Amino acid sequence: MFRKGYVFRPWENEDAPPLSRILSSEKFWEFLPEEYSGELNANEALELIKLNASNSNHFIRAVEFEGELIGQVRLEFDQEHAELSYWLDINHWGYGHGSAMVTLFLYESTMHYPELRFVYARVHEKNFASARILTKLGFLRIAEKDDLPFHYFECCLTKPT
Repeated sequence: MFRKGYVFRPWENEDAPPLSRILSSEKFWEFLPEEYSGELNANEALELIKLNASNSNHFIRAVEFEGELIGQVRLEFDQEHAELSYWLDINHWGYGHGSAMVTLFLYESTMHYPELRFVYARVHEKNFASARILTKLGFLRIAEKDDLPFHYFECCLTKPT
């Protein structure tokens, strides 16, 4: 499996400078629900890290590959459902990291949250790579919601054996 080289861990204050660099790229925001609001300095990135750490409805992990911060994976809980979201540093697009990150994170999430059965994700209509990742993992595109330009995908999880 993809395990070698990937580390999922809580965000740390020392992550502020690389997080600032990643989030300051306008291209990074192309498929996200939030709009690009300009460059982010390290202090602002540190505030985001602290904000995420204080939210009990989220299970968020920074993702490292071979010691380098490359992205984030997150579940936001709503009773028995959770919304999956993830992002990847644009310098790492196209290398299979998105697939590996989501696969490993969902596997580990079923271990941490055995009661979790349904996961959904919003995907920008032009983010074909993300739609492929989710489809490959068994997510199905579900009925449209009034949230264009996003499509919704859902998956019923099974516990790992």
